[in-house]
Amino acid sequence: MVNVGDDPTRPPVWECRDSRCLCSKWHRDTVCPKCGKRPVEITDSGVGFTDFLCEDGHAFTTTPHG
Repeated sequence: MVNVGDDPTRPPVWECRDSRCLCSKWHRDTVCPKCGKRPVEITDSGVGFTDFLCEDGHAFTTTPHG
């Protein structure tokens, strides 16, 4: 985890730089297109895509952003 916060008077803003981590900058805004919930598991990934399962068990694929 890396502190990406820019205001030393505020609490740290932790960000993971590992694309295989759900808390990483790559997946920060990722939500299931069917129900809008956050992913709970990365099931597969490759160059240009990541497969997830959401909190409700829906499988979906996204492309990286960040």
